[in-house]
Amino acid sequence: MSPLASTPVRVYVAPANPAGRNLERRLTAAGYDVLGLVDNLKRDEGVINYPVQAEAYDFLIVAEGRFQSDICDGLLDKGFEADRLLLQVSGELSFKRYRRAVGRNILMGLSQFWCRTIIAAGRILPSTRVIYYAETFVDTNVLLAWSAHTRDEPGGAVLVAFDIPGGFANDVLCKKNAVVNRRYLGFWHLVRARVIVVDHEYTTARFSELRKTKRVVQLWHGLPYKALSGNSHFEGVCDHAFVSSSHWFNEHIFRTIFRARAYYNFGYPRCDALLQSPEQRDWIGSVPRARLQMLQSKLGPLWVYMPTYRDNGENTLPLDFDSLNRFCREHQRSLVLKLHPFLVGQLRTGSDALNSSGELTPLNGLSNIFIYPPALNIYTWLADAEVLITDYSSVALDFLVLRRPIVYFQYDKVDYHNVRGAPLIDDQDYEAGRQVADQSELHAELQRLTVGEPKTVMPQDRLIEKYGVAQTEAVPQLLDYLRGLK
Repeated sequence: MSPLASTPVRVYVAPANPAGRNLERRLTAAGYDVLGLVDNLKRDEGVINYPVQAEAYDFLIVAEGRFQSDICDGLLDKGFEADRLLLQVSGELSFKRYRRAVGRNILMGLSQFWCRTIIAAGRILPSTRVIYYAETFVDTNVLLAWSAHTRDEPGGAVLVAFDIPGGFANDVLCKKNAVVNRRYLGFWHLVRARVIVVDHEYTTARFSELRKTKRVVQLWHGLPYKALSGNSHFEGVCDHAFVSSSHWFNEHIFRTIFRARAYYNFGYPRCDALLQSPEQRDWIGSVPRARLQMLQSKLGPLWVYMPTYRDNGENTLPLDFDSLNRFCREHQRSLVLKLHPFLVGQLRTGSDALNSSGELTPLNGLSNIFIYPPALNIYTWLADAEVLITDYSSVALDFLVLRRPIVYFQYDKVDYHNVRGAPLIDDQDYEAGRQVADQSELHAELQRLTVGEPKTVMPQDRLIEKYGVAQTEAVPQLLDYLRGLK
């Protein structure tokens, strides 16, 4: 099916997430009569959950995404008509009909029965270790907490990770107490877990079933500026604890979108590097320190640029990298570009394919601009950054404790908010530096921060005080807490 220009088509869009909202916006612009959003879980104004709530419609279109088929199955189970269900294809305004695979319901039922049976069997055995759990990629908070736990208490913790790319699994997760991509052994470890520690939300059947019987500690992965869904719309979910780096966010933001019995301000394990000397930092999953030292000695101080991902697929950076490289060379600086892991294979620099190796590599052979591997931990390098450049990322709030300059390169602010939704906090409570909208403004601000003009006093202290941002190392507090959960 392709867009229809003559006769308006009445459609609903699913799910009610940024991808769905972006599709809703594009369909409206293309002349479709978009009636609203449909979601299997979320209950919100303008969102329906069942066919009886719907107006007369022609199609229900499911936005492209990782769980597209699962979303469709959930919609069919709620009673939406199969012959009106369309899938978005290739991120474009083109669609195909959804066809549920033969026997899928049987297989899903058997899988759920198998999960429940194994979990029930595991409950009669003593719970033993703390299990750190991840899907698709291992983010930094879980990685560093697990690494420290295994150093302090060999055999006391296991990392279980599924669907992890081979290079990362082989090069980084090479310890004996990591079970990577071994589905049955990994699930058995989860069944035997005393506590399960995560830093993302996972909705797979195995984790959803485990969550009903296990103590889950959610570390999340940063203090948010942009809108989040959390897990409060998941029926029956109430984790044992939620951990962040801010009392204020725990009370005013996280309590409203994440369900937990208790909320703690231990800090984030990834932020410990910002409080430590290079010798103290845990370099697991990072580009080695020797490479950082070589870069600094050869090119001078480090600037780090960390943009977040765009849910609308517009992931082209509006930068002339040749001009930016000349600017860096003139000011004797290096610029390291660290992209969000979700952008692997999506972002276009305008000149070079995204580096997916485990090495720091020059962008297109440029002398002063480098791409940091997206799946690796950059916080060991960020601790030495002279300036952070970002846009709407939580890294800006992490970086506050260093009390160094931050530049907010927000070249698409209106479009970003239209797709993502209103931010959770005001700009004045997020930004501790100047906002710039194009490359000339970016160069001017970096020039001002580097030479000539005195540096403006940035409001880091005000935000640190407002949010009660943790300024002590997180890992020791977290491990003490986990050991106390008998």
